[in-house]
Amino acid sequence: MMKEARAMKLNEHKHIVKFYGFIVDRMPYLLVMEYCDGGSVEDRLRAYPKETTIPMRVDMSTQASYGLEYLHSRDCIHRDIATRNCLIDKSIVKLADFGMCRATNVYKIDLSKPLNVRWLAPEAQNFDISTENNTAMKTDRVAALKFFVLTMSR
Repeated sequence: MMKEARAMKLNEHKHIVKFYGFIVDRMPYLLVMEYCDGGSVEDRLRAYPKETTIPMRVDMSTQASYGLEYLHSRDCIHRDIATRNCLIDKSIVKLADFGMCRATNVYKIDLSKPLNVRWLAPEAQNFDISTENNTAMKTDRVAALKFFVLTMSR
């Protein structure tokens, strides 16, 4: 949780959920973050599939990609990009859930932990992630996010 808080604090951006602090006087510790009244992009797409037009979907996925672009420019890899982790606040899409985020420009996979294959870049499947593949993987995650938002696939 401390890593998640640090990643959020170090990466302040319009398209990243703001981190305000901790509540540590009881267990479990709690993160205090910006409230996003629109819920997640995933919830929005499920609740209002017809009302969420293609231009709105393109805009939502583009806004999420701005947050990713910022993270990548700071050598930070989110590692859990999914529509459930993109929150909406007053029509602004913001990245959330930095629990798997790493301050690195090299993507590493820990095989001792569960993987969400649906959101895993194809380049990661050989578990030999070179620096050259990192750009392709980052691009692939943005493309996957856009695909899921546009098609509402699961």
